[in-house]
Amino acid sequence: MSKRESYELKTEELLKPIAHAANVEIYDVEYIKEGSDWYLRCYIDKEGGVTIDDCEKVSRGPFRRTGQGGLYRGRLYFGGKLPWPWEDAEKG
Repeated sequence: MSKRESYELKTEELLKPIAHAANVEIYDVEYIKEGSDWYLRCYIDKEGGVTIDDCEKVSRGPFRRTGQGGLYRGRLYFGGKLPWPWEDAEKG
């Protein structure tokens, strides 16, 4: 398993109880390099769509816990994404 895959899997495991408590579903986690920085992105969804408050609840959880587990080293950006209406049309 690559470092990227390991981070994605561990992050999803870390976020599952946080997402459950926030009443959202994780549908993807990706760890990608853009330029000189690495980005860890978690995509969430729920019936009726997610809000900024949902993203905040999920994104703050890992920062409270990563210092305890030592999962991430160096600079890390955690980002969420609100789905836009036209993305659903592109998938269909």
